[in-house]
Amino acid sequence: MADKQITRRKFVRDSLVGAAGIAAGLGAADRVAAAKPRKPRKKILNYNPDMEYRRLGKTGLWISAVCMGGHWKRVNKILEATGKTFDENCHDIVSRCIEVGINYIDACSGGEVKAYSKALTGRREKMYLALAAGGVRSPENRTANKLLARLDKLLKESNQEYTDIWRIICLEPGGRHTFDTA
Repeated sequence: MADKQITRRKFVRDSLVGAAGIAAGLGAADRVAAAKPRKPRKKILNYNPDMEYRRLGKTGLWISAVCMGGHWKRVNKILEATGKTFDENCHDIVSRCIEVGINYIDACSGGEVKAYSKALTGRREKMYLALAAGGVRSPENRTANKLLARLDKLLKESNQEYTDIWRIICLEPGGRHTFDTA
């Protein structure tokens, strides 16, 4: 058997050539995988491949990275500019969001919940709807029975049978909160 000694230089060269070959192969595999559209792992409401979806905590819901909701600001200026009624404007906004794959509405106030509920008529299955339980500033409203009664009232007023997420807004000391009950 011939004496086959390997020098450090040859070992480093051969190792680098091998590593480069592996890296090139992995890069090609990534390009092939990226070319194929990925199907969502979980059932996603109103799925659009151009939208990014994220798991919402431990709920198991996959929601769009962009969502609707918040307090209504400057809505009168928007209505003046478009010449539409509030309901028409809300319906159009929800329609456009559904088209682009947005599947989550976070509604805070009773008016907001009613407006979004009306805009979702006939297509509620396309959106997750989250409601907030407010009014917990006074201690008598912080009981489970009071919170559930407020939720039931809001669902009834907005003609909804259920909500997907129910947030309870907690009172925190500090900031602009006060503990005055008067």
